[in-house]
Amino acid sequence: MTDLEATALCARAMGMRPFKEYPLGNYPEQDGTYEIRGDVVYHLHGNARGGYNRYDYDPFTDDAQMAELVKKFRLELTCGLNDIWICSNRGTTDYEHGDSRDLNRAVVMCAARMQAAKEAKEAK
Repeated sequence: MTDLEATALCARAMGMRPFKEYPLGNYPEQDGTYEIRGDVVYHLHGNARGGYNRYDYDPFTDDAQMAELVKKFRLELTCGLNDIWICSNRGTTDYEHGDSRDLNRAVVMCAARMQAAKEAKEAK
């Protein structure tokens, strides 16, 4: 799984819907969506002028966004031997985990795997 795929899975896990391009002049509600441009995921928020602002959604580098994933999935974090972070959802029947020297990466990969498993199960 690439970092971009993992980020998009985490965006969906946090309730963001994929942004869709619409014909000129047809602008449905886009607040709370995400858009992928190149290798960046943007979270769209409505503004007071009736337009939309784009914010980077990158829980690999943003600690607050990573912490939201920990809270949402009630993830368990442990720092093991050699400073390897282990992130898991041990309290569930569908066990997933992520491990890395980087805490954010461990959390994002665990959450992305959980979301991918959920989407696969829903697609059946």
